[in-house]
Amino acid sequence: MALFLIFLSFFLSWGFWTPTPAASSPKNLFLLKIENRVPGLVAVSMDQGTTWRAIGSVKKFATEISDKGFTAASWIGDMRVAATAVNAIHLKVGEDTKTERARLISIVPDLDKKIEGSYFASTSTVMTNIRPGDGCFGGAWTPFVGNTFEAKWVEGRGEEWIIAVHMPTDQVHSITFENRFDGDIVMRTRSGERRIVGRVLRPVLGVGRFVGTVYVGPGRIRANHPGVIDISTSPVGKIGGFQIIPAEHGMSPEMGRARAKTQWMVVGGAHPDRTEPKGLEGQAPLFQGFLRPLFDDEKLLERFLVDVQLAENGPFVPIPIHYLHPDLKRPLPEWANGALKNVRQIRILFPFGDGPQDL
Repeated sequence: MALFLIFLSFFLSWGFWTPTPAASSPKNLFLLKIENRVPGLVAVSMDQGTTWRAIGSVKKFATEISDKGFTAASWIGDMRVAATAVNAIHLKVGEDTKTERARLISIVPDLDKKIEGSYFASTSTVMTNIRPGDGCFGGAWTPFVGNTFEAKWVEGRGEEWIIAVHMPTDQVHSITFENRFDGDIVMRTRSGERRIVGRVLRPVLGVGRFVGTVYVGPGRIRANHPGVIDISTSPVGKIGGFQIIPAEHGMSPEMGRARAKTQWMVVGGAHPDRTEPKGLEGQAPLFQGFLRPLFDDEKLLERFLVDVQLAENGPFVPIPIHYLHPDLKRPLPEWANGALKNVRQIRILFPFGDGPQDL
């Protein structure tokens, strides 16, 4: 399998793509509906809501909206997807003027209570029977950060949310991060265009315990939101990974460890004259609109794949596998702080396809 992934990475890196102009409007893919009741449907539509196909059901409904959303959710607009992950979708309803936090509804798969107990107690969480990493949580029906949604009241059934899943028409080949101070972040299109979209302000050197990585394999995007790209280095069932975050989010109250630890790459905007970079929080293509934790186990070319370069001018190879003891209170072993120190570049390869074409 490892040899196949090396071949796949090499093949994709040649750039056999069709020229496509920069996006002027998003491409509509499908609608995703969640009914806030038990039993409620999780369903998708490819014809703008004329017909629906069930992909799951609701096991627990939400009774209120949280007014304590995570800091980065404030960098996305109201009535939009604030986070997409294999273990959650967060919908931003608005901003709470008292708490100065985003107001969120959380949609989650059928989680392991021992790992993610907080979701089970939350009155703002809708729990489904869908497996983590499948359906709308990393499967073919996964939304993007920034996708819009509407809340509807259906007589006799209650509230439901309908997410309009759309993507840019830019045909992207890859985004590559030079893992060094002042390294380029380069987006390449299928036509071969090279565009600098940011700079690395601090490289990532280590791996850490990011809980959701237990549900995904190495080289897979676990989550994307306006302040993070979370990447797994661990097999399914193990915990290990690293994160890419914008500089301002690194100063958020809940991100104190990111300012001192090696498990986070910190990035900023690209200025030709190397002046103070602008913030990338909530900005495309890293933190809105382009990435999602899509990883189809059966369709190898319809997945996001993260690989790395370990030697200067060397080939891109599968991401090194690293995982840690699951006890979140246990100190990290010393090796974890330098597990990625030999990584020269990190590359996110985009899927060939745009997602499901029919039902």
